[in-house]
Amino acid sequence: MIPAKRKRGSWISRAATLLLLAATLVVLILYFYPVASPEISETQVKQIHANVESWQLGEGGYAAKSPHWEVYFTAPGREYGRETPLGGLARVLIERLDAAERSLWIAVYDLEHPALVAALLRAKERGVALRIVAEHTNRAPIATLVNAGIPVQFDDRNALMHHKFIIIDDAEVWTGSMNLTENGMQRNNNHFLRFQQAEIIQAYRDEFEEMFAGQFGRSSDASNHAYIEHESGEIVVHFIPEFSPLETLLAVVGRAEISIRFLVFSFTLDELGALLIQEQDDGVDVQGVFDSRLARGTGSEYVALFCKGLPVYLDGNPYTMHHKVFIIDERWVLTGSMNYSRSGSTQNDENWLILQDEGLAAAFLAEYERVFERSRRSTEEDCP
Repeated sequence: MIPAKRKRGSWISRAATLLLLAATLVVLILYFYPVASPEISETQVKQIHANVESWQLGEGGYAAKSPHWEVYFTAPGREYGRETPLGGLARVLIERLDAAERSLWIAVYDLEHPALVAALLRAKERGVALRIVAEHTNRAPIATLVNAGIPVQFDDRNALMHHKFIIIDDAEVWTGSMNLTENGMQRNNNHFLRFQQAEIIQAYRDEFEEMFAGQFGRSSDASNHAYIEHESGEIVVHFIPEFSPLETLLAVVGRAEISIRFLVFSFTLDELGALLIQEQDDGVDVQGVFDSRLARGTGSEYVALFCKGLPVYLDGNPYTMHHKVFIIDERWVLTGSMNYSRSGSTQNDENWLILQDEGLAAAFLAEYERVFERSRRSTEEDCP
C-alpha cells in the first residue's frame, strides 16, 4: 500500500509542478509580450456629427469617418524628438500598404520614410504590382526602390510634381497634404483623406496614368475630375494645372456668410488675401494659422492680413504646419496637395478637393483647434 500511496503522491506533485510552470509561463508571456494599444476602442469613439465618428489613434494621431470618407491627422508630439515612435496615421497607412494584394500606384513629391520604403519592398516581394511617379529633385531618397526594380517616372520640369496620393488595389485612394517622409508622416501637421468611391478612384487613376506616361503639367488631359453627390453633400476633385482653380477658389471662399478658418503652409495669392480682408469687413468671422517659417516669406499674405487686423496666428510646431485647408461656414472644406500660391495654382501638378460636408468640416475644425491651441499671435510685425 505504501508504494501505491507514493506513486499517487508523486503524480499529484508532478501535476502541481506542471501547473505552476504553465502559470508562470503565462505570466511571463503577458508581462514581456509587446501588446500594442488598440487604434480604436469603444471608449475613444465619439459622435461628432450625424453619421460621423471620431477617435484618437493612440498618441499618434486623430481620425474621423462617415459612409463617404475617412480622414486621418498626424499629432506631432510636444517634445518633437527625432525618435518619434511609429504610430497614428503612419501606422495606419503602412498597415494598408501591407494589406495590398494586387497593385500600388503612388504619386508623391517626396518619399523617404524607412518604414514605408520597407512596406513597399515587402509588397514587391509578395507580387504586388508597384509603380511610382515622383518629383525629380527627390531622386536620391527613392534610389532604394529604383534599385529594387520598381518602375519610377520622374517629372523633370522646373514646375513640381507636387501630388501626394496612393491608389491601393484600385479599391481605395489616399490623398491630402502629407509627403511620405519621416517629417511628413510623424513630425509635421498633416492629413490624409481616404475614399473608396469608384468615380474618385478612377479620376486619380487617370491622372496617375497620364503622368506615368510622361504627360505632366498642361500636356495631360484636361478632362480629369470627379464629382459625387451624396445625402450629406458633395465631393469634387480637380487636377491642376489642367484645371485653373483661382476663380472657383474665390467663388467658394466668397460665399462665406458666417465663418472662415484656414490652416496654410504657403499662402501668397494676393487675390485670396484681399478677399479675406473683404469678408472680415463684411462681418464674416475670419481666422487662420500660418506655418511660422513661411509666414514672413516672400509674397506671404500673413503680414498684410495681420496689419489689416485679421486674427492670424503663427503655428507652434518647430517642424512644419503643412496643411492646405480652408473651412467655410462649418460646411465646406477646401484641401489637397495645392498650396495657395501662384505656382501651386498654375504650374505644379496638384490635386484640389472641394468638399461640402458638415461632418467633414467638423473633423477639420477639430484639427484647427488642436493646431490653434499651440499657435501664437505675433506682436512683432512692422505695419505701414
